[in-house]
Amino acid sequence: MFYLQRQMGFNMVMVEKDLEVLEPVGIQRDELFERVKKVRKKKVQMPHYIDHVKVYIDGGCRGNPGPGAIGVLVLDGDGNELRRDAECIGDTTNNRAEYHAVIKGLSVCAEYTRGKVTLYSDSELVVKQMNGRWRLKNNELRELFVRVRQSAMVFEEVVYTHVKRTNPYIQKVDRALNEALEGR
Repeated sequence: MFYLQRQMGFNMVMVEKDLEVLEPVGIQRDELFERVKKVRKKKVQMPHYIDHVKVYIDGGCRGNPGPGAIGVLVLDGDGNELRRDAECIGDTTNNRAEYHAVIKGLSVCAEYTRGKVTLYSDSELVVKQMNGRWRLKNNELRELFVRVRQSAMVFEEVVYTHVKRTNPYIQKVDRALNEALEGR
């Protein structure tokens, strides 16, 4: 799945899904590789990435289903806050909101690293499903699971860790998503 990362010697990753999107607009695999080679020859400065980030995520809704929101808090390896986001995502269930928070969290992490991501969630369901301990029975969650796996492909490693609701970082993210739901 990782075509360019190892071949070209820098942090650019191409997955099959990206090629499916590019080919209908007239960009073929060989043409894409040639474009990458040109970029490499120009010695374009690649963005500086850090080795490890931690991301705390939470998703929730008022009612189940009901209006939902997600929250994300990204920290560097030393615990310094890099970014905090919260946004409303429309009507959803609690479990779908948690999965959307994972997708958003990984998307934000991609701005800071291609190395290791440790993702913390208070959703036992999401963590155990992502770690392969629990089966996916719901088709909607299965689709979100696949999107998470695709989002995780740009990283060397993603570790999914369950933490209690009382974790101070989870509480910070929970406050942020509740503020988003309240329109603040």
